[in-house]
Amino acid sequence: MIRKAQDCEGTEAHSQAETMRNPNSKRERRAIAPALAFGILIGWGAASAFAQSGGGYLMRKSVIGSGGGTAVGGQYRMSGTVGQHDASEPAGGSYLMRGGFWAPAVPAPVALLADPTGIDKTRYLSFQVPAGQAGNTALQVTLVSLMHPNPPNLPQFPPPNFSAQEGSVRYVGTPSNCAETESPPTSFKCATLQCTPVYMDWEVALAGQTLHVTGQAVIPSSTYEIRQLGASCQGNESPCTAVSLPLTVRTQRWGDVASAFQAPAPAPLTQPNISDVAACVDKFKSVPTAIIVARADVNPAVPNGRVDIADVANIVDAFKNLTYPYPGPTTCP
Repeated sequence: MIRKAQDCEGTEAHSQAETMRNPNSKRERRAIAPALAFGILIGWGAASAFAQSGGGYLMRKSVIGSGGGTAVGGQYRMSGTVGQHDASEPAGGSYLMRGGFWAPAVPAPVALLADPTGIDKTRYLSFQVPAGQAGNTALQVTLVSLMHPNPPNLPQFPPPNFSAQEGSVRYVGTPSNCAETESPPTSFKCATLQCTPVYMDWEVALAGQTLHVTGQAVIPSSTYEIRQLGASCQGNESPCTAVSLPLTVRTQRWGDVASAFQAPAPAPLTQPNISDVAACVDKFKSVPTAIIVARADVNPAVPNGRVDIADVANIVDAFKNLTYPYPGPTTCP
């Protein structure tokens, strides 16, 4: 007891001596203490504001500014990030920003479907948009190979050279209804190629129908790849990765609108023939069993969605082995 009293006296004497040496120290401690208590209360209040509770459990939200890593065990692998910032998807207008280190990957649209008839056209690209895909997409067409007839044309009628536009892209414009027959009146879904993309719900717009796409860039003896671009690609199409696998569509030889179609080399050049001329005449005359417009419509540079005497004249010229008479795709701005 005597030692403890002495110790206390020594401590008090030391405190008094310290105060004498620095008379402001006690006032500073008195000033710091309320601020420290206030900071503790603020921190406790903030933590309480983000607390999640249920039953007998309480989980408090906290943030650590960095860290994370990958843990591996057996066939399992777990990667994590500590303190992920802005893990959200703020949006405004046509823009969407994905934040955080683990932002969800944007799913690519599914591939388009080939024309169920399996018949390639001369001046149209035909395909279907699969069902069950919600949301807007754009349809991109890559001009892979342009005007390379196989077997080749006769030497005196060489095909025009459109290779400068190979590899360029176009987009399918807004679809509309083109007349198929007048009596009874029927129609088909048609569209033209253009330089700018159109984002829309193509499944709703087409209602399960085959889409037939034409344009100055759709020419005979050519190969195209058609892809769907997701809505996240809008305004940034070139580097976008939310893109479907390609559907490859080819066009028939100039004037070859009816079966049997020209076989590739080493088969001899036999098409088009008089059967193609007759098929186009039947469609011009609205024969009920005639081929569809998308097969017979080859005129003019941008086919007009109907079959008239000019289309018949073009098929006759092709039967005479005359070469393709129209300009090819122009450069997009």
